[in-house]
Amino acid sequence: MGSELSPQNTFFLLQDGIITTTTSLIEWGQYMQKNDRQIFDHRVADLRISTVFLGLDHGYNKNLKPILFETMIFGGVFDQIYQTRCCLLSECSDMHYRAVDVAMRSLSYRGMSWRNIKKIASRRSNWMNEYLGWFQKELRQYYGKNKRCENKPLTLKKITQYTGILQ
Repeated sequence: MGSELSPQNTFFLLQDGIITTTTSLIEWGQYMQKNDRQIFDHRVADLRISTVFLGLDHGYNKNLKPILFETMIFGGVFDQIYQTRCCLLSECSDMHYRAVDVAMRSLSYRGMSWRNIKKIASRRSNWMNEYLGWFQKELRQYYGKNKRCENKPLTLKKITQYTGILQ
């Protein structure tokens, strides 16, 4: 996906996990109306973390890869302020769970304990294990092949130490 895919008159479609292009505004408009462009949508307490397919290149630079996905936090101190974007569908998971991490830390700063955050999150959906898996992968990348975190499961106590979220 280089400059050949992002001229100004190119619109993007996401169908079955594959990004395709069209130059037809009518085709693109019909796609945008009919399709669910939500990639991830999680709620924790009064916060919503959402990742969507944009359909247009928001990079505005035809010499770079098109920026087609966006994650935002709604509610709390980061309401519509926290925003990240990426180029590839494969990057969405990391981008989204970084935002979840920011949102969860903001809750702990408001005095909410990790146990309450986990209880609220698991009531709405079962994404907490995905977040914990992502967080453990991030720790391993950050600390490299450190034997202390390489093969041990991530516990609430360890997460508390790493994130500062209250136990």
